Amino acid sequence: MREIREECGVEIEIGEYLGEAIDYLYSASEDTHFKKHGRFYAGSFRTLPTSSDLAWLSTSGFAPLFRQGGHAWAVEMALKK
Repeated sequence: MREIREECGVEIEIGEYLGEAIDYLYSASEDTHFKKHGRFYAGSFRTLPTSSDLAWLSTSGFAPLFRQGGHAWAVEMALKK
């Protein structure tokens, strides 16, 4: 919640647990592979964003915009709820 407040300037309420996903990533700068384990939750805004720097994505065709497949999967799970 702190990260969302700092990065987006909004307060959120954490909702239903969506599940877990694992992404396997490679860092060229470190020449290392990483296993990134994420836990995902739905959420809702307590306050609305006021920044014009935020962009809202369509609920279709968003998956290629994510660098990590687990994040796209979590959005798909949230949209099914």
